[in-house]
Amino acid sequence: MSTRGAVLAGLSVVCLLTSGAGRADQADIDRGEYLLHASGCSSCHTAEADDARPLAGGRALDTPFGTFYTPNITPDVATGIGGWSDDAFVTALWEGIGPDGDYYPAFPYTSYTGMSRQDVLAIKAYLFSIEP
Repeated sequence: MSTRGAVLAGLSVVCLLTSGAGRADQADIDRGEYLLHASGCSSCHTAEADDARPLAGGRALDTPFGTFYTPNITPDVATGIGGWSDDAFVTALWEGIGPDGDYYPAFPYTSYTGMSRQDVLAIKAYLFSIEP
């Protein structure tokens, strides 16, 4: 590759990285917020304590198989879904399988299989727009 070609390629990468490509627009975020509330995500993914952080998980779900604690679905990279790709998020909602291959047995993923990929990613866009 010529020097000129390398410079053009480098500038193209810089432009892509700084252009906001891949970021959700406000309409996606607003739709995601609507869908999240319509789907009842907060009712399971927010603990019952008065001081519980919304969507940070921790609600205990007692089942015949034991007690499950709902996960944090904020964009926190360490404890939430902040490191999840679009495909990982879609797979979790449609198949009940996390990015590490773990199953989410208490998650009603079959309720979300009819949701379009666009709608699922709108929910992700909203979740990634909130404070972790």
